[in-house]
Amino acid sequence: MTRRISGLLLLCVLLAGCATASRIAGRSPERIAERVTISDPRQDGEVTISGRQIDTYKVLVGPSTYWIRSWKNLETGAVRHQLVVAMRYEKQEAHEFKFVRLGTQETNRVEVIASSSQCRSESPIEISRQYEDNYGLDLPSHRNVRETCTFREIVGVALEDGYLEDHSDTGFQASLTALTGVQMTVTVPASYIQAQFLAIRGRAEQAEIERPAVELEEVQ
Repeated sequence: MTRRISGLLLLCVLLAGCATASRIAGRSPERIAERVTISDPRQDGEVTISGRQIDTYKVLVGPSTYWIRSWKNLETGAVRHQLVVAMRYEKQEAHEFKFVRLGTQETNRVEVIASSSQCRSESPIEISRQYEDNYGLDLPSHRNVRETCTFREIVGVALEDGYLEDHSDTGFQASLTALTGVQMTVTVPASYIQAQFLAIRGRAEQAEIERPAVELEEVQ
């Protein structure tokens, strides 16, 4: 019964992740741009433009979030972009995502923005003395203690302005590969890219103006 409930919960999470991505893909760029956040200009005149976060679920990784953030220099007009992927999972070892492939492009290294881990030892599983009394079994009083860790990884993938322009009508996929061999692919819809360009080109005055703060502890 417990396994069945767990399976249903997993299915719900999977469907929720897909639905979230589908809803974003089906919306107009103008509507998506309403959820873009823009920071106050820094001393060098650069602003940070963060797109709406997209939730997903990968079987070997768990719940993850990804979004595009861009930096625009208001004085020079120079723009740079980054795909940010945030993950939180429980394993006995960290995946350590290090490489990325964008479409057919060669695999490149990703930037590690932040990472942390918190480990704990599972309590010994005591074997009830009643089993020994009832069945005459000579069982150990506990099993080996196993350490489980919660890992958080936030990585960034540099995106050329021309690459986003070329994929503004089709969207793109980024495939991340970890040192453990685990792979995960995230999809950025075309409408999402178009919304990002709307904000970059000064049409984000309708969006909420705030300083985005992405804290590692907030990644769920």
